[in-house]
Amino acid sequence: MTPQELVQLIKQHERFVTGKPDGARANLQYQDLSGLRLPGLNLSHAVASGANFSTCQMMGTDFSHADLFATDFRDANLGEVNFDRADLRGADLSGANFESALLRGAIMTGVVLANTEMDSADLRDAKVTRGTTDLALEVQKVLSQHALWVESNGADGTRAELQEEDLSRLDLSGIYLNGADLRGCNFAHSNLSKGVFVLSDLSGANLEDVNAWRADFSGASLADACLQGARLGYATFEPIELKGPDGKPLGRKAPSNLSRADLRNADFTGAELDRAVLKDADTAGAKIALKK
Repeated sequence: MTPQELVQLIKQHERFVTGKPDGARANLQYQDLSGLRLPGLNLSHAVASGANFSTCQMMGTDFSHADLFATDFRDANLGEVNFDRADLRGADLSGANFESALLRGAIMTGVVLANTEMDSADLRDAKVTRGTTDLALEVQKVLSQHALWVESNGADGTRAELQEEDLSRLDLSGIYLNGADLRGCNFAHSNLSKGVFVLSDLSGANLEDVNAWRADFSGASLADACLQGARLGYATFEPIELKGPDGKPLGRKAPSNLSRADLRNADFTGAELDRAVLKDADTAGAKIALKK
């Protein structure tokens, strides 16, 4: 895209968002705009998934309600930018400056937040896993690629493989790890509330004393895992229907598997385990209500 084409596109988009005739919604999908000065633009409701805005100067730009799925904002200046209700899933935001940025209600599943300045940003109602900022950059990138893999049904991104990774003592509430390979991971004392682990492999993982309130473990394998003292109130352990690469049902379901798991003193208040596999699990002192 030439500078002249970009200027024309922005003018047409301005007319689009203000309801004037001859306007057109900006489509910047996969465009390389790295390094440009683009301050104060109105790109509300724009489509810019996969675009490259790295190192851009974008102070005060309006991206509210914009589609920014998997967009690259590395090292960009995003001070006072408006991301209200924007879709930032899978974006690469490492090194970006969000000073006084508005991120209310933004969808930020799987974003890379390494070395970002977020302290003065408005994150009210934003769907962001704050604890991921404490993870190594490579782990954040794995989570970002995994979010793309899940959202695209395997067409883009890569499945997360984090065997034996230390993810302990972190605030990972709302983390999105459907289908991830988390065998032997250490989540001890972490906050996993409202996390999504559908069909994830947590075999042998350490979830001692985690807060997994309303987390979804449907179809997940927790065989041989340690959940001693875990708080799992209203967590979901339902079987889930398996589907093939074409998205069609395979005619069978995968149950949540807690066989041989250490469930001592775990609190399952409000969680139904009737259809979960509990063979040889240690339930001493656990609060479990099974239907008779």
